[in-house]
Amino acid sequence: MNLEDHIKLSDLKGQCLLVVTDWELFDFLDDVFTDQGFSTQLVEPCGTPQQYQLLFEPGVSSATVHSILLQVGPDEIHRIAQINASGSTNGGRDA
Repeated sequence: MNLEDHIKLSDLKGQCLLVVTDWELFDFLDDVFTDQGFSTQLVEPCGTPQQYQLLFEPGVSSATVHSILLQVGPDEIHRIAQINASGSTNGGRDA
């Protein structure tokens, strides 16, 4: 299982941006990064309701974020992403 199946790292105006395809996975990863002492901000993307974006504070590199994601592990990331995969239309978000 690849990390890229559920998440993507990119850059937004010089800051690391983590794009997640599932609300449950987004919430889990937000907790992971918060527990690691990172400050993040939810960025609401326009026109893509099934994407959730975490913007990291300046100075946090994509390599650092990727390293933490590898510690979580691709299998765990996939397992959490699958929690809502069967039948949810809102990515696990409360209506």
